Amino acid sequence: MTAEAGIDRALRVAKGVLAASAITLAGMAVYALAVLYLGLNPDRLMILNQVLKAVSILSGTLLALGRGGGKGLITGASVGLLYMVVGFGFYCLLDGTGADAGAFAKELISGAIFGAIAGIAIANLKPAKSRA
Repeated sequence: MTAEAGIDRALRVAKGVLAASAITLAGMAVYALAVLYLGLNPDRLMILNQVLKAVSILSGTLLALGRGGGKGLITGASVGLLYMVVGFGFYCLLDGTGADAGAFAKELISGAIFGAIAGIAIANLKPAKSRA
């Protein structure tokens, strides 16, 4: 791989991580409104939080990779791993605590695995037809 291709891939992964993070922030804002105005029990948000993480990683990987893109496993795993690093870092900042090493490792592994699976699936989709 040339240096130019490596930089391009890194920028696409960064764009995917930023998009996934933005989706998570928007989803968390919706959750907060649901708790405030609909009386949703905050204890029940754990499963919704996991779904939001999965949707965010899937969306970020799709943006980084594109349908039928190459190196889906590596790109997806990178997006998932870096998304979890960013998310866990923000959580620790907001919570005011340090990272629990065991929980952090589980988050990293689950993010990388889900991202890799998403990347493989997206890389094997037929590319979108160009509208030229």
